[in-house]
Amino acid sequence: MLEGIEKKAVQVTLKVFETMFFMPLSVIEEDDEATAGSAGSNLSSLRGEIEFSGPSSGRLMLSLPRDLVNTLAGGALSDGEGAITEAHLLDTVNELCNMICGNLLSTIDNKSVWDLSLPKTLSDPFPENEGEAGNRIVNLNFEADDYPLRLQIQWTE
Repeated sequence: MLEGIEKKAVQVTLKVFETMFFMPLSVIEEDDEATAGSAGSNLSSLRGEIEFSGPSSGRLMLSLPRDLVNTLAGGALSDGEGAITEAHLLDTVNELCNMICGNLLSTIDNKSVWDLSLPKTLSDPFPENEGEAGNRIVNLNFEADDYPLRLQIQWTE
């Protein structure tokens, strides 16, 4: 079931950003990861998480710089009323996690029932390959408007 998950996760993430925020992403290849990691190391980030269960279970995490989330929230709330609040930023990251995870799981297996937790957004740093022994971990790096994004999916079968 998990064959091709990396490719599907890339396709879903690109599609969500383009259709929901009109923001194209570029995939950062493994050779470019060191450069991308150092470019974003000084940025304040938000990390969203959502857990899932069904035929497989696991967790999806998405880390984005606050400045990028502010841009995304501003586009989503383009009614021009008031300033973007911290709650808007958290909601934006939560909704991104929900959309990416839901679309990815339905792409992997649209005949099964998947349960998703409520997404949560934290201000703490993105853990490096955090996960329980035996988990399959997929790490993907993207760039949007010169900002680094990181998607991590942990699977247990």
